[in-house]
Amino acid sequence: SSAAMTIVLVRLSTSTEFGAVPFRLCGDQACTYKVLDFTFPFTDPNAPVVADFSPASEVIDGRTPLTVKAHNVPQGLSAGDFLAEINGVNVTALAMNYTDGASPVEAVLTFTLPTQLSAITLTPSLHVVPSHIVLPFPSSFTYNQATAPSVAAPQPPSAPITEATTVRLTLSDFPGVAYMAQVIAELEWPSGVVVAAQVKSLVRLQPLKSRLAVQDIQVDIVTPTGSTVTESAVTLRVYHALFPARTASFFGFSLYDTTQPRATKLATPLGNSRVPMSTSTEITITIENAPTSVATSDYVLYIGTKSAQISHATYSATDRSASVIAFAGTSDSAGVKH
Repeated sequence: SSAAMTIVLVRLSTSTEFGAVPFRLCGDQACTYKVLDFTFPFTDPNAPVVADFSPASEVIDGRTPLTVKAHNVPQGLSAGDFLAEINGVNVTALAMNYTDGASPVEAVLTFTLPTQLSAITLTPSLHVVPSHIVLPFPSSFTYNQATAPSVAAPQPPSAPITEATTVRLTLSDFPGVAYMAQVIAELEWPSGVVVAAQVKSLVRLQPLKSRLAVQDIQVDIVTPTGSTVTESAVTLRVYHALFPARTASFFGFSLYDTTQPRATKLATPLGNSRVPMSTSTEITITIENAPTSVATSDYVLYIGTKSAQISHATYSATDRSASVIAFAGTSDSAGVKH
């Protein structure tokens, strides 16, 4: 059998008693059959109350606007007379829009959400300071854990060590930036040496979002030069000065010496840098600044720790470039990068 549902309509009379009033619903006059006890809240229509708020959630960074709509608050107050208590932190209202002619009288308050250390769900309260009134929010507010930021492949993907070069980075889910100096960019060498890169421009890619909300941005950085900057594949890191633990990293940004030989292009039958693991595959490598003193017959190619067979190599004295055709051997594992 399944449970049956009965809908009972009850007409409530006017009450001068406010709060949770007990009710009893009975199946007979003597109240001995199908007895249901419950409470129903009667509210004072003239009492101050938090009617609504927005948003209902935000990431733990906070720093974004919280709008609170309160009814029947005392007249003659200013924004500074209101506090929002959020997880033990009191924040003063930044602005208030008071609608005296509305029914009920309405005040729309704007606060800035404080930062939290971890995700949490809580019920904030509104304090009307001069009247010593504390009004709980009608529902809970949730702080969510922030998504880790990420960075797409830099453009261009390499830069010379002797010339400061502008490199464009597109970052996703980056903490909101108040001013450009909050964006920190660094290059780290395999040896552990870290050198800062200058951040010279910032563009917000989601202009409809609050300025300090987590969002996608685009920054231009200038690569460093000097004695500490050596030729290498480096890790490029970008983070917010206030949230250094949330770092966007890209490994494989290339810094090269324009006076030294450099492989600038790798072509495979698949049209990219991938080759099948089960078949020996022909690849073509283009080299800039190829050494004039080394015969192409003396070229040796290593892929990882294994030597690869070179089938043909040519050198052009016009632009000091070389082209090497070789065979990439098979591999025991897929996805291995060299």
